[in-house]
Amino acid sequence: MRRGFCFRLAAAWLIAAIALLLGASPALANHEADNRLRPCVAPVSAGDDAASRFAARDFDCTSDQTSFGTGNFWIRMDVPHAPPAGESVALRFGSVWMDGMTVHVLYADGRSTARSYTSRDASRLIRVGAIIEVPIAARDVPVTSILVRMEGAANLRGLVLAPVLFTRDQSSSDAIGATALYAFFLGLCLALLVYNFVLWLTLRHRFQLYYCAMILATMGYAFTSSGGLAFLFEGIDNNDRLRLNHLLLGTIAVSALLFIRHFFEPRVMTPWLRRAIFWSCVFTVASSLAFALLAPWQIKLLDRAYFVSFLLTLGLCGPLLASARRNQSQFLSLFLLAWSAPVIVTFLRALHGFNLVPYNFWLDNGTMLAMGLESLLSSLVIAYRIKLLSDERDLERAEKTVAQRLASVDPLTGLLNRRAFLAQAIGKPGKRRLLLVDIDHFKRINDTVGHAGGDEVLKAFALALRKWAPDGCLVVRLGGEEFGLLLPEGKDGSSAALLLARIRSQAMPHELLVTASIGEAEGALTSQEAWIALYRSADVALYRAKSEGRDRACHIDELGLGAALTSHPCAA
Repeated sequence: MRRGFCFRLAAAWLIAAIALLLGASPALANHEADNRLRPCVAPVSAGDDAASRFAARDFDCTSDQTSFGTGNFWIRMDVPHAPPAGESVALRFGSVWMDGMTVHVLYADGRSTARSYTSRDASRLIRVGAIIEVPIAARDVPVTSILVRMEGAANLRGLVLAPVLFTRDQSSSDAIGATALYAFFLGLCLALLVYNFVLWLTLRHRFQLYYCAMILATMGYAFTSSGGLAFLFEGIDNNDRLRLNHLLLGTIAVSALLFIRHFFEPRVMTPWLRRAIFWSCVFTVASSLAFALLAPWQIKLLDRAYFVSFLLTLGLCGPLLASARRNQSQFLSLFLLAWSAPVIVTFLRALHGFNLVPYNFWLDNGTMLAMGLESLLSSLVIAYRIKLLSDERDLERAEKTVAQRLASVDPLTGLLNRRAFLAQAIGKPGKRRLLLVDIDHFKRINDTVGHAGGDEVLKAFALALRKWAPDGCLVVRLGGEEFGLLLPEGKDGSSAALLLARIRSQAMPHELLVTASIGEAEGALTSQEAWIALYRSADVALYRAKSEGRDRACHIDELGLGAALTSHPCAA
């Protein structure tokens, strides 16, 4: 029932999040189909200039851009559906690693304009969603063709990714939708970060700390990929922003692995899985740092190693889920629901890293979106996990309490045992009164009704002692048929004579008449030695009660260790 409720609640979260995405997506994509440009590529040759390249017909418009490798290139994009003349437009495409570029614009009257940017200048062109937007001057004639000369292009996933020509109104509409989407996920992540960090401060479960690290890295990645970093630091090199993106994505992957490592029950994490997760984290950190510190040196090799680390991470999903299923993990179903989106997006991004899936805005920003969805659902998963941990803790406390009680209680009568009695009695201030109570002729009772019947008598006898015992009195079974009661000195209504009457009136098994002898003494209980002296005095009184005919109570004053004992007449 509880798991079914969790699924329904998780499904509600998922539907709400998808609705928000669908609400934002038209503003981001409804203009692209009409304004999409077709890039055609040609390598830069000695003596090339823009005029000759606009007239050239040797551009390759069919091959994949990545097939040209690294270097300097011309990218020509004809404009079949030009915006009206005089309207401000902008060329938009996905951010890429390059040293610089020059954008040439050819108008219908044959004139052209050019503007150059370095990778540092490109950061000023970054718009929400890590999109480069190059403004194009408005003229009284429409744009017919755009030519981009790319310098030092790494060409990891392409030279000009998904180029489109937007008007100012279209660009503003797109920016509003994208900003709202990023603001939603950043706000969501911030709320979950605070919530989980406060929980960690309270509960100190390690998986909560790793989850906070993952959310923090996701927020950082959303901030850099949204263009927020370029807005905050206008002079930042766009290539450095890409280095930081690689580091943050690697941090998300490592934090997620460590979260999973400590989220599942220990029985799920076999020694092999623990080692595999450790080495996957090491490889992911190493490949992320290598790309961030060494690129553009061997940039393609570093990039491949980076995406291989993601494939290795994904490769752990199968063994992990199999182990969770085999060990009957309580969190498997909810984990699958919460983490399906990040796993799928990570797999698609890894395929994109190997140029098996083409670029698009949603894929480039898919990690942030998937982690946002995961955060929504994982808040439920973590709450459920903490609920189970709380239940386990409460059960453990209850079992510990029961164990402590069993360790301090005589199992037959339910009274304190000797050890627990002494632990509570010794060290109390003031004088105390000790009554040693011994069942008369208990061997005869055992011989008459058997040992099972004798046990029933012991239980009934203990019941009589509990009924008589006033508040603050400790009742103990000292062993066999001998019991003890410890009271504050001079406790009203607690005389030994009343106790004898209570014992005589207690209904006993097999309609037996049971009596007892009582030895009573008073003294301090500040130490073990004081207990021995007090017990000796009460034992002497008990012996006297037995010798005088039983079914009576004798009182003896204890005048100090080794001192003489003063007896009083016994009361029958």
